[in-house]
Amino acid sequence: ARLLRMGRLFKVFQELEILMQEMIQSLKTLAWLLILVALLVYVTAIFCVELIGSDSSFPSYSSDADDLVASSEGFNNFQYFGTMFRSMFSLFSLITLSEWSTITRPVAERHPGFLIVLTIFAMLTAYGVMNVLVGVMVEQALRANADFAALVSAEHKQDQMEIIKTCASKLANHADEITGTADLTPETLRHAINNNTSLADMLTQIDLPSNCSVRELFSLIDDDADGRINIDEFQATMYRLLFCGEFQRSCVLQISLNTVKRMLVLVQASLEDMRMKHGDRFSFAPSHKRIQQEDGKRC
Repeated sequence: ARLLRMGRLFKVFQELEILMQEMIQSLKTLAWLLILVALLVYVTAIFCVELIGSDSSFPSYSSDADDLVASSEGFNNFQYFGTMFRSMFSLFSLITLSEWSTITRPVAERHPGFLIVLTIFAMLTAYGVMNVLVGVMVEQALRANADFAALVSAEHKQDQMEIIKTCASKLANHADEITGTADLTPETLRHAINNNTSLADMLTQIDLPSNCSVRELFSLIDDDADGRINIDEFQATMYRLLFCGEFQRSCVLQISLNTVKRMLVLVQASLEDMRMKHGDRFSFAPSHKRIQQEDGKRC
């Protein structure tokens, strides 16, 4: 029952769920870091057993079980590095720096050169790998923060879309009452905004450009530039403006540019036909092919 309550808690607080997901995703990287640390400990432990643990020249060296259990004042190298398990356990203590002086000072007296190996090991593990571990956790925290921001932005856009649907419905009803059709014109849009304060307040919540006029708003929504807006066009255009990413905005911009170019080509073709029919009276504009030829000469 308590586990079910905890599961419901994650469902209620989406931020906690996102943070937990990011932590789970970081386990793969953490697992590889643990494997790297284990390999370093294992390889170093082999050297420690061969060079330190088996060295009987230490004053307190003893492999007797009673001597190992009893507390001794001296440094018993076999107790710390006599076997692989003892050596790896001692190296783990070096990673946490809890027994750094206890282990390294007696070793430095007998094997000064091996102190370099232990120092490199501690630097790689305690400072190197552990800093990488902290970096992974910080990266996951930043990613979770970005997910939080994306979640808030998505919720805000959904709220704006609900406002847009309500505005579109009210505008269509207002246009139907005045003109008998649900299509909007600049005049009906201006009349609706001026005579309905709740509608005007809703439009201000859509995060439109500052000081956006009614004419500019109409031009923004009138996607096909026919001077009329229906409810589907209103919602589709606003949805596109709200939920387009950078690449999608570039695509929309390129579509608009290609549409304008196509219209210019059609106008140019119509002017060319008129010139052919009526003679030089309509030769004020150069033909499309002539423009291309002149551009080719310039190049």
